[in-house]
Formats: sequence, C-alpha cells, structure tokens
Amino acid sequence: MPSAHPLLTSPVPHRRCVDGEAWEWDGVRFEILHPREADYASVRKSNALSCVLKVSAPAGALLLTGDIEAKDEAALLARHGDRLATDVMLPPHHGSRSSSSAEFLAGVSPSWLYFGRLSQPLRPSGTRRGRAPASVRRGDTPRMPRAH
Repeated sequence: MPSAHPLLTSPVPHRRCVDGEAWEWDGVRFEILHPREADYASVRKSNALSCVLKVSAPAGALLLTGDIEAKDEAALLARHGDRLATDVMLPPHHGSRSSSSAEFLAGVSPSWLYFGRLSQPLRPSGTRRGRAPASVRRGDTPRMPRAH
C-alpha cells in the first residue's frame, strides 16, 4: 500500500479490546473476555492479543475467539470458567493444531462449531472435540452459509 494511502495517513480511531469491557445494545449483550490490559505490554505474539467477544441474546449466545492459541484458551478457562458456555462458537485460530484444545472445547461446550471457508477443522473428523457435544458446520462446503 502506498505511504500516501488514506488508510495510512488518517487512521480510523480505535480502542483496544480489554477483558471486562461490556455493553448492551437493543437487548443484546457484548462482553470482551480477552486480552487483559497487561497482556499488551507482555505478549509478543499478536495472535495472543486477539479479541475474544461473547455476544448474548435471549435466543442464545455466540463466542468469537479470534486467533488465540492453547495457552490463551487455558487462561480464559481459568479467568471466566462457566461464563464461557455458549451455543455457537467460531473455534480459535480457525481450528488449527495450536488451538481448540479438548479442555477448552469441553469448558465452552458449544452446541455448534462453525468453521469459515479458510478454516482447518479439527482433524480428523473432529477428534479434538473431546467431550464437547458439538455439531460441526463448515463454510467451505456447498449449501452452507459462509463466514467472511
């Protein structure tokens, strides 16, 4: 991108995601669960700073996990425990080998795991799902909705 590109010369105002921030809009609750403020000073891997957002409404809850890895999953379980339970989850780091641990999936216990079209779903046949009784949906298969 050229150095004079508008996105580089006048950046869009933004705020960091910080564990503990929450708001409600039109009956839907949004909660930032990760990262902690201290993580920005100590973490060297950008994946570990992915925002983890839980969206809750009367009809159910969704957990968006970004690109966190197993170490961050364990920290989330330790900090938030039962608050992680959700109906639908987009697995961490696209379901790659560095994330989506059996312990995390069991702790979150989603009814549905949704993988976008660029995901690396839980090899093979969801073996890392452990005790999580989740149905797996993939956005890279015909007739399935796609997540972008």
